[in-house]
Amino acid sequence: LMSNIDTVCYTFDEGDHGLLMIISCTGLMVWSVGMVCATYQYITLHDTQSYFVQRNFGYLIEGLEPQAWWWEIIVKKLDLLTTSL
Repeated sequence: LMSNIDTVCYTFDEGDHGLLMIISCTGLMVWSVGMVCATYQYITLHDTQSYFVQRNFGYLIEGLEPQAWWWEIIVKKLDLLTTSL
């Protein structure tokens, strides 16, 4: 924006700012929500008591009831995402 000070921000009519804003917001959402979904999917497909899951994701699921292991991953991580936005 410093090289072209006539650029109007948050407009879709002229310039590339609107398109770049859509691309960047989409990328942030895919990365943020995608990581939570990928972690959930990986743990869902594998046994929660396996060595690999316990070693890599144990800090998320340790101390929770076996049927509620997803709570820390889904609710708390999305809560953190909401707070950061």
